[in-house]
Amino acid sequence: MKDNTIWYTTTDNQPIIINSEPLGPQVAYHQYKNGVGAIHLCGDVTTINPWMFYNCYNLYSIELPDSIKSIGHSAFMRCSALTSISIPKGVVSIGRDCFCDCSQLSTVLFPDGITTIEPFTFRGCESLSTITIPESVNKIAYCAFEECTMLSELTIPASTSIIEPYAFSGCLKLKEVTLSPTTEICEEAFDSSCTIKTTTTPSA
Repeated sequence: MKDNTIWYTTTDNQPIIINSEPLGPQVAYHQYKNGVGAIHLCGDVTTINPWMFYNCYNLYSIELPDSIKSIGHSAFMRCSALTSISIPKGVVSIGRDCFCDCSQLSTVLFPDGITTIEPFTFRGCESLSTITIPESVNKIAYCAFEECTMLSELTIPASTSIIEPYAFSGCLKLKEVTLSPTTEICEEAFDSSCTIKTTTTPSA
């Protein structure tokens, strides 16, 4: 198969092969948006462009190849049927708003290598209940997980140096989180109903 090939599954399970150079939002918007099923990217695709799958509301599954290094802003925004995403280990950047308003997204597997969770990346992911931030992340930006109303389990590593305002605002089920004493927590990063505990440093 050629590089930058997109494989689509239609409602009658017939594969459609579309060769696109480069991968761009017009491909998904005009040729996939009203389809139903899964997308498999193959070849040597290294970047998911901004807005690539924006508002593809019937997209429920996508397989990203290990060649992917970056995912552009708003790439999967409002993919309301998408239930899970496994981000390849080679990815080092995910743009802002990337998974914003993916209301059915319940599982996210992060690679170790991303250093920042950008603003609004997972805002409005109402089905996301558990998230583990990788050790490589040093900043969780403002509104990154805002209005993730089902989020109840959160693991943030000691390497995270700052959590910006409203990062977890509106996470109604998040009642307790344990952080490193060196992590800066900005004003209103969490709802007032969430108890913040800090890890203790063992005595020498």
